[in-house]
Amino acid sequence: MATSTASSVYKDPLHLTTDDQSLNLLVPQVFSGKSFLHWSRNMRVALISKNKLGFINGACPQPPTTDARHQDWIRTDYTIMQWIQFSLSEDIAKSFSYVTSSKQFWEELNERFNQSNALFLYQLRKEVAEIKQGDLSLAEYYAMLRSG
Repeated sequence: MATSTASSVYKDPLHLTTDDQSLNLLVPQVFSGKSFLHWSRNMRVALISKNKLGFINGACPQPPTTDARHQDWIRTDYTIMQWIQFSLSEDIAKSFSYVTSSKQFWEELNERFNQSNALFLYQLRKEVAEIKQGDLSLAEYYAMLRSG
């Protein structure tokens, strides 16, 4: 009987352990503005392992203020915001001091840093589309494409 009770506690996304309150990094590296996709994947994996992914993807929405678990949700959400904040470089973290939920934090991080990959891919596709062989031999043209 005790096992099923303990198991159900860990399935509760609002459950926090004493270890969750530590300021240890959830991910191996602090995000400094580079490799956002790698960092965000590591953060999602860490949140999944703690049963907290629902806070950033909307699957665990904030209950109404009249709900008995509202304060527990707020406490858990602020803990997740701390985890995200402490996994960012100081300069990046400062620019998100106005966010009010972990979901908003995550969405704004994605909006700001995930776009850089999209812009890079757009630029790369544009450059590839504009390459022309012109007067180059096939070997010279191939070498130009490979040197990119």
